[in-house]
Amino acid sequence: MLGRASVFLAISILCQSNVVADKVQTISWRHDFANARIEMQQKQRPMLLLLTMPGCVYCDRMKVATFKHIGIIEQVNKKYVAVQLNGREHPQIAKGLNLYVYPTTAIVDPTGKVLEVLHGFQPAAAVAKRMAVAHAKLNNTKVAIKPGHSGRK
Repeated sequence: MLGRASVFLAISILCQSNVVADKVQTISWRHDFANARIEMQQKQRPMLLLLTMPGCVYCDRMKVATFKHIGIIEQVNKKYVAVQLNGREHPQIAKGLNLYVYPTTAIVDPTGKVLEVLHGFQPAAAVAKRMAVAHAKLNNTKVAIKPGHSGRK
């Protein structure tokens, strides 16, 4: 269960920190959607799906900024089955989730229900906020986030 204080603390840390992980710690990305769905169901963890496109500047920026942030890495590896797919190679997945903007990050529960969708480049604080909202939905709890808080300094 997410408490108000823990959500505020997580967002506060991400908003105030520019910490980027070193080469040792990275997200354990999967690249096989079918196997990732099986893993998600077996582990009863949500999926964090990053849909990208070759040559997409904002996709590359998310990979080297947002998803290299130590707080994001730790949360994703601990609580999610992380999947990174090329939208050009997996058009049926993009179409099935109505994803047409690159990059798109979707959080999907173990039953396949889409909990959160983030279109375009998102900084670490915005992704952390939406991960907290998704987990609150999974646990049927409320997340205390300041109205209008964008997650940016």
